[in-house]
Amino acid sequence: MKKLMSLLLAVIMVLSMGSIAMADEPVELTIAVIRRATDISNSYNERAWAKDAEAAMNVKLNFIELPEGSHQEPLAGLLSGEQVDVYFMGMHFSDSIITENPGMFHAYTLDEIKTYCPTYYELAEKYVDNWQEYTTWPDGKIYGLMGHNAKQATGLLQGIQYLNYQWLENLDLEVPTTMDEFYNMLVAFRDNDPNMNGEKDEIPIDFCNANYAGDIMYFASSWGLALGDNGEPLYTVTDDGHAVGAVNTQAYREFLEFFHKLAQEGLLNIEGLTQTKEQWDANLSAGKVGVFWTWGPYNNIPTDLKLEYNYFIPVPADGYKTSIYPNNPIRANRDGWVITKRAEEAGKVEIAMRLYDYWCEPTHSLNVQLGPEGVIWEWLDKDNLSYHTLKIPNSETDPEGYAAYCEGMKAAGYEHLIGKEYSGANTLGYQNSAPLFVKAAEYDMSDTTHNTVRRILSERAFSTVFANRAPSVLIPAEISEELTFMTDGLSDFINGFCAESLLNGVTDESWEAYLTGLEAHNYGYLIDYYDKLIQGTLF
Repeated sequence: MKKLMSLLLAVIMVLSMGSIAMADEPVELTIAVIRRATDISNSYNERAWAKDAEAAMNVKLNFIELPEGSHQEPLAGLLSGEQVDVYFMGMHFSDSIITENPGMFHAYTLDEIKTYCPTYYELAEKYVDNWQEYTTWPDGKIYGLMGHNAKQATGLLQGIQYLNYQWLENLDLEVPTTMDEFYNMLVAFRDNDPNMNGEKDEIPIDFCNANYAGDIMYFASSWGLALGDNGEPLYTVTDDGHAVGAVNTQAYREFLEFFHKLAQEGLLNIEGLTQTKEQWDANLSAGKVGVFWTWGPYNNIPTDLKLEYNYFIPVPADGYKTSIYPNNPIRANRDGWVITKRAEEAGKVEIAMRLYDYWCEPTHSLNVQLGPEGVIWEWLDKDNLSYHTLKIPNSETDPEGYAAYCEGMKAAGYEHLIGKEYSGANTLGYQNSAPLFVKAAEYDMSDTTHNTVRRILSERAFSTVFANRAPSVLIPAEISEELTFMTDGLSDFINGFCAESLLNGVTDESWEAYLTGLEAHNYGYLIDYYDKLIQGTLF
């Protein structure tokens, strides 16, 4: 009997030791992320912030990296296959995915957030107005934790219009303030060799419908139409808070007629309807373009030629006021950290939430967003979450500073990137999709060579012409699906007429046919939908 008891005790001890060993094994989390085209790293697993979290939280992170700009198809594959524990994709994981598939995702409770994400909860409570309302779906549930900067310095606009001020100087021209002066400037750009290369290769206006914030529709702002990529939002909001038509107006027709005239006279590159981003970037980088819309010239032009461009608030057409559509003032994305049912069923919700909360600690968050502290950024006042980014020292003019930078890169595990061209946070950090942070960096606003400073100054200037916008609220699935069904093909129809009009002009006959087509595609339904949304009577 004693031998039997001893044997049983031995078996129990072995099983217990096995359980302890199993408990010490890291929990595997498969996380979908976005990979930028400028990223020269081999994988996210080599980033310091990922390795740090693995060690601190006892997790094994398996990243599925989706290419930015062409992520929709592989994302659809992941969603259909339920292969992911967490979607960590920021603005690339849209509300509609959750609206259409709520049963695929874990619904957070407030108690869970307070218990497993206390850092996140405290930041949200202190810095993000009405964050619970902002993140709660019409069914009363929260399916995502917020990500990215709640109060970032940039991003208040999608596109900004830029003008080559060096060309103005070369031709001794003043900045235009009326549409007639704008037109005369374009003619001068076409005829007088402003890039001073002895060739007639200038493109007064260029655009690229295939590039974010480069769409032809942005130019309609001069006619008081706050449109953007693919014409969105396809309506305007009046000062008394009503949605009204935009692309069925006389103003829209005049915009099309004027830009057809520019195309006919060689003042507008009509190839913008079909050219690729690479072709567009080539024009810009060759110093051929006078005016264009984009996020920022530094996204398109890799050389100091970008410094020739600065923001240019669109001049108003006769009888109109310039109007630009602004982004949502709450910059945090409510779908920043979305946990799947797969993770819930595997008992991984708690560790997934604790991991995110670890990354939301302000220092960790900036390490994820930008890269290692002391190398890419540093605190100015941590208590007030004030920080700034650091420049990479020049190896020739500041050899000691550059040596210190190299040591910092080595210490962070980035020795293989030293001496290579990379786009800072696009490689070391996780731009646009990082965990929740609540304040923007502080910059030397006199340093107008800094990309972010130039963007901030541009948006401040453009804020004088911001249009009204509809509230950013979550829509019940059945209402959102009905809008999609009722307006299927509408955007394509509008964009098709725009392209046809730029090429061939607008006649009374074509315009009347277009208006009839708008109603056939339920444009009136769309306007009524957004008017009810603004009035608070949609649901």
